[in-house]
Amino acid sequence: MNIPQKRVDYVHRMVLEGEEVILHLEFQLVHKSNVPRDTFRYNAFLGTEFDLPVISVVIYLEPTKRELPAMFKTEIGGKVFNSFTYQVIKAWEYKDEIKRGKYPGLLPLLVMFEEKEKREEAIRTERELILQEKDKEKRADLLALSSVIAARYFSKEFLLKFFREEVELMREATIFQDWFLEAEEKGMEKGMEKGMEKGAIRTLKEDVRDVLEERFGVVKESILNARIRDR
Repeated sequence: MNIPQKRVDYVHRMVLEGEEVILHLEFQLVHKSNVPRDTFRYNAFLGTEFDLPVISVVIYLEPTKRELPAMFKTEIGGKVFNSFTYQVIKAWEYKDEIKRGKYPGLLPLLVMFEEKEKREEAIRTERELILQEKDKEKRADLLALSSVIAARYFSKEFLLKFFREEVELMREATIFQDWFLEAEEKGMEKGMEKGMEKGAIRTLKEDVRDVLEERFGVVKESILNARIRDR
């Protein structure tokens, strides 16, 4: 049987309760019906690739009141024949800790967590806290990601005015470098989408790992190659 190549978001090798495991992360803006099935497939592919237990975690970014599934099952005639469960993390549940500075890498998400009437206040809080970041490169990446996410909710004119003093710094952001590289390789529209996705995940991943460390244990190894391939 040939296993097709699949691209997953991030894979980490970690030690959990004295046992080496693979931690598989998938980032979702909103829930899609294929998430449970795809998470099951990725888990199986990774288990085959690395021959280690695999813990799959789906991280949702945009708040929702709907119930988010944490299981994929094969059900026929009302009878469940197979089932697979995975972990779900709702990023908005960490809003207060992000505001307190516990997870500075997640600051660009704050605007997503608020209702419409509170979003302008949220983006002002984001900018104020991001500007306290001492590392210039991180500060540039966080500001750039903040502006990209905020573009979902605010007009271009508003954002240009709001970030006018930070524009030059944001030009140095690595997230935009990813954007342009992907645009060259895959065409402008698809490249912009993929470049932003890669840059966003890289910008967020450090503090996402902190959240996961609290939940699962200490991550011991660096990020692994996340392309799954047939042996």
